[in-house]
Amino acid sequence: MRSAFLSVLFVLLPLALAAQEMPVQVNLDHGTFAYDADNSLVEVYLAIEAAGLDYQAGEDGFMARLPVALALYRGTDARLEGTPAAPVWQDATELLFSVPDTSRLQSGQQFVHQMRLLAPPGEYELRLTLPANAARAELSLRR
Repeated sequence: MRSAFLSVLFVLLPLALAAQEMPVQVNLDHGTFAYDADNSLVEVYLAIEAAGLDYQAGEDGFMARLPVALALYRGTDARLEGTPAAPVWQDATELLFSVPDTSRLQSGQQFVHQMRLLAPPGEYELRLTLPANAARAELSLRR
């Protein structure tokens, strides 16, 4: 009996540890649309792999928190004189995701988040940062 338990433990433990070490997978995209003479409407789309999040048990299921920082920079070459270094827009927020049961999460299931902002017309670079925590290093994406 004890050897059967140990066999199961040695098989399942590496799988559980591998699942915990999985990095957060985030897809970042955006669309820009004409809005008025002074502004463009920028829509930011995030898709976060549900199985890669760290969930905590709660009263109504399991909740994952994901702090994100987004910034919109002018897309001109930073080496050109007069190019502003400060972002045109920036925001930091904590996204919350809830599931009733984590055992049914599968690869490919994603949470989708959308943000809208107004910016002067022009070319931009979107930067996303997920701050480091105990389970992972800082993640930065540019689009």
